[in-house]
Amino acid sequence: MSAPDKKWSFKKIGPYAKWWLASFAFFGILLSSAIASSYFIYLNIFRTLDDAHSIVILNSGLAINSVNMESYQQATRALELKEKTSTIPKNIRDIFSYGPETASSTPTSTKK
Repeated sequence: MSAPDKKWSFKKIGPYAKWWLASFAFFGILLSSAIASSYFIYLNIFRTLDDAHSIVILNSGLAINSVNMESYQQATRALELKEKTSTIPKNIRDIFSYGPETASSTPTSTKK
């Protein structure tokens, strides 16, 4: 089966083929102009505003604060000391057990 050798023409496609192709071309041009317009707006308006914002921030005199190295080292030493585990001594007093010399007694009230 081979395709018949026919020459392509607008008359064989249909009576509105020219308008159909013209509408595709029109919408293609419309889409490309919308993309180009949005790129132009981004490039010339939004980036200009962003650059102006950066210039205002730089001119405001804000500077990066220098770090006080002595305070920083003191803070790191304190953190290292906090992270170290401390040893519990063996002869620690147990506060929950009372010996015979410390009896708990409840005070009594007397009526007069």
